[in-house]
Amino acid sequence: PQGVYEGMHRLATFLGFSSPPSQTAYEFSRSLSQLIPEARADVDLVSNTFVRQRYGGITPSGVEELRLIWAWRRIKRALMARLRQTREPTASPG
Repeated sequence: PQGVYEGMHRLATFLGFSSPPSQTAYEFSRSLSQLIPEARADVDLVSNTFVRQRYGGITPSGVEELRLIWAWRRIKRALMARLRQTREPTASPG
């Protein structure tokens, strides 16, 4: 969970969506979900699993690990799609 959470955070930062160091995992998750609402459930899964392991010492099961991998793939696609949307040239009327 930590690796997936950190990857999500790094990619979002690389794409220009930075967060203050004081921001909690849940706050970051909420903000990122506003940027990519189509991946909200996946972002929540990653953040919740990360917090449970990091602060609760709860190790995810094998099935949960697979769900994290799939969630991470969907999050990456959503972030990259958002990047493409922001970089597309706008057509000028005319």
